[in-house]
Amino acid sequence: MLKILLIDIGYPREELNEPLGIEALAGALLARFEEDVRIELAYLKLAHPTVGVLLGSFRPDIVGISCKIGSFETLRFVQDEILKMDPVPVVILGDSLPTMAYSDVLSRYEDVICVIGEGEEAITAIVEQSLALGPTASDVFRERLVEGAVPNLAINCQGTVVCTIRSAIDCRNFYVKPFRPYVKSILDNHGVIRIEGSRGCPWSQCSFCIIPWKYGQSLWRPFPVQKVLSEIIEVSQAGTGIVYFTDEDFIGPDRQRMFYLCNEILELKRNKVIDASLKFYASTSTRSVIGSYDELENTELLTTMRTAGFLGFFLGVESGNPNQLARYNKGVTVDDNMWALDLLSRCDLDVDAGFIMFDPEMTLHDLRDNLDFLERSGLLSHYSRFGKRLRTVPNTSLFKYYEDGDWITSGVNMDSVEVEVVFQSEDIALIYDTYSRWEERSISMAYDLQSRIRSDLNDSQRIDGLKLELAILRRHDYELLRACCSEAEKDSRDLGKRLRKLFLDMTRRLDNRVGAQ
Repeated sequence: MLKILLIDIGYPREELNEPLGIEALAGALLARFEEDVRIELAYLKLAHPTVGVLLGSFRPDIVGISCKIGSFETLRFVQDEILKMDPVPVVILGDSLPTMAYSDVLSRYEDVICVIGEGEEAITAIVEQSLALGPTASDVFRERLVEGAVPNLAINCQGTVVCTIRSAIDCRNFYVKPFRPYVKSILDNHGVIRIEGSRGCPWSQCSFCIIPWKYGQSLWRPFPVQKVLSEIIEVSQAGTGIVYFTDEDFIGPDRQRMFYLCNEILELKRNKVIDASLKFYASTSTRSVIGSYDELENTELLTTMRTAGFLGFFLGVESGNPNQLARYNKGVTVDDNMWALDLLSRCDLDVDAGFIMFDPEMTLHDLRDNLDFLERSGLLSHYSRFGKRLRTVPNTSLFKYYEDGDWITSGVNMDSVEVEVVFQSEDIALIYDTYSRWEERSISMAYDLQSRIRSDLNDSQRIDGLKLELAILRRHDYELLRACCSEAEKDSRDLGKRLRKLFLDMTRRLDNRVGAQ
């Protein structure tokens, strides 16, 4: 019997998320090889034996590791423990780190196998070969995976990194449910339960986005509604009060599917199959919210979703400036973003807005537009973080553009999985540096508040208080950015010196205000 250990390293933040990636892989493997494999799951954010003890007691033939952004240092530790084993098992790395930066990973760990994007087909094929020939970390084993056209792999073959064919599962006919041993522990520790309703994005053309590379295509692929409903029933009956969907764009272009899903959820609630108070939160896009620009249909859909239990959405607004939206290739206008935010508000749906304030080509005019947009849209009094810098990650069109323009000033940071890109405006660079130092003082507090908000959105009174605390932090951020922008627009001379003084003055005022409270 083949022994497989699937490890989720977890996010670096304190927030506890269900390790859906390794649970989905375990479900796929058990459905295909139930009699031939023994699978253990290890979520390092929950209490477990140490990695060394677990490896020594279980003696796995294959170790699969889910490596998210911010997990590289933990990966190094886990890999050191694996290399102490004799024989060394086959090591498969999946999730964000190997998908975005497989070349850099393989330059450090040449014997591992990297999965790019989806892992179900890849890990199934690796297990099939291991059952037929025996698992081994040898060059011959890896070369046979390449020769066998196992999809979605990056492998070091005799010093050369080879990527195999890209493939995406047919989600429409995929009914395999995740193996979920962690639901009770996640709930007991006030964590977040997750379900996957679809993969991909119907737009898939944003210049900063990894989705086209992640899936090897630009299609939006929904899972069968009955599969989604069966998982909703499972987690509801386990005591879940709120479900977070992992989808890049949950609503997508299929309005009839979404109406059908919501009506089925309502029917399950009426028949007491699931808890009547079960709530949902998901991610979507401006394009999906405004749909075909039919105001009545858009309102009807969002109202139906609210009735079914949807509390709100993460919405990738990204900018309130047309130049930035063009650089990001968002496919929407500033007015579209305003319309989507207004529509969600009128339908009593919460919005956690994604916003990219700074990018390498930004001008003072762009910054001013963004600040004005925050006021007009109502996001200024919101709890969403709006001061982020554009992350430039490998295998995106923006990465290629910056690389060709010789703007990249560093290699890939293996922890954040991004490169540094120089700002073209010195004024913007000085403002961003000032804002970054300011945000360092409150970012951990903001993350803690966000985690507490996501952990139990059913307690509306408590959550409203937490959102207010976070909104106050955002207001201070805005005041600093507005003051920095005004200083730069006055005069660029000695701007760095004047911004340092502004930073100290506002820091003292904030400290006095907090002390008075």
